[in-house]
Amino acid sequence: MANHDGLDDLFLHRLKKCDLFQGARHELFAEATCIRAGFTVEREDEQDGSRRHAEFAALHRATGQRISVEAKASIDGLLGQPGQPEHTTGSG
Repeated sequence: MANHDGLDDLFLHRLKKCDLFQGARHELFAEATCIRAGFTVEREDEQDGSRRHAEFAALHRATGQRISVEAKASIDGLLGQPGQPEHTTGSG
């Protein structure tokens, strides 16, 4: 996917499903971060079960450096995930 193509139907579906939202949101954050850093992003085909792959590949426009990005997020009890969230105390 080029940066200007928008979100495909499968990705939009994941954002709308409570149990899939957290992971899709995290992937979108990682993708947006790479775009802001000067990368062109191309999503991998998640329906291709013939091989393992990362969420997306990114090519830095200025340097030509190519990276693969795997984005994982799972926080119990938040953003549609079962369980109880861990409570932490902040200092200050």
